[in-house]
Amino acid sequence: MSEFKGTKGKWKITNNNLSEDGGFVMIGTDKHIWIAETKGCHVGTNNKEAEANAKLIACAPDMLEMLENVVSWYGKRDFKTNELYSSSFQEPLIKEAIQLIKKATEL
Repeated sequence: MSEFKGTKGKWKITNNNLSEDGGFVMIGTDKHIWIAETKGCHVGTNNKEAEANAKLIACAPDMLEMLENVVSWYGKRDFKTNELYSSSFQEPLIKEAIQLIKKATEL
């Protein structure tokens, strides 16, 4: 599977300045690398939606890593070579998870 080519490190909401009048939520890493900024309604129809979207974005690398771990653990592998068996042997959900990982990691 392809390696994630996005910003490395733990993503988190680094600044939450939303109010009824607007504001922003910034997403970055522990090394202060800026990843995204949601300004009020640009990433949602209201501030709560913008904040919820920011939380989802911040969790994305962790979710990708967990999905890769689940595929690795539950996917049918040849344990001598650690290679996945052909897709005809894969459980439907594992195949879907593999496709989702590819979608998230291939440019």
